[in-house]
This record gives sequence, C-alpha cells and structure tokens, in this order.
Amino acid sequence: MHRLGVFHQDVKVENILLGKDGLFKLCDFGSCSSERIDLEQVSKSKMYHYEERFEKNTTLMYRPPEMIDLYLKYPIDDRVDVWMLGCVLFVLNYHFHPFQEEGKLSIVNASIKYKANH
Repeated sequence: MHRLGVFHQDVKVENILLGKDGLFKLCDFGSCSSERIDLEQVSKSKMYHYEERFEKNTTLMYRPPEMIDLYLKYPIDDRVDVWMLGCVLFVLNYHFHPFQEEGKLSIVNASIKYKANH
C-alpha cells in the first residue's frame, strides 16, 4: 500500500486476519488515505476537520501522537501506520496493549508502563 502512496490509518489487531493460505491479511480500508497532511500549512478550521476525521475513523489506543495532538504539527503520512504496527507487535508479544489503560497524554508522550511479570 505504501508503495502506491496509500496508508491505512487504522492498523490494529482487529484488522489483521489469517487467511486460509496461512498469510496474514489487512482488512477494513475505510480509513485509508493518500493525503499527506502538513499541519504547518492548514487553517484552524481544517485542523478541526482532521481532528474529527481521526476521532471517527481511527482507534485511539493505536493512534500515533501526531493524530492525537494536531497542534504538535507533525506531518501525517505513511509513518502513522508504522506506529500502529508497533502497537500491534507489542500486543502480539506481550498480550496487552501498551496504551490500553492510558489516555491521550500517555500516547503523546509515548509513556508505556511495562508489566514485567505479565
């Protein structure tokens, strides 16, 4: 997808299926976009539009900091999928989500509470 200039924007465990052929497949492409967003260049009303869109179409626990706090003005592009994939890999490895019981501030600060005995 990324080679085609498209990013998923809602990569999560629930959107990864195991096919009959033994291959994993990504599903639910309703949040896909090819729009690379430079928040340094958008108006306040457009910022609200993006905020609403992300709230509606992405899952908070997997959402990267740049999609939570738009005022950081980080670019929003295919790298959001990399953050989300990192969360998926964390869940698969440790059997709990790094931000499951945390809020937006924890995600923005990338503050993970690791349960050593889990």
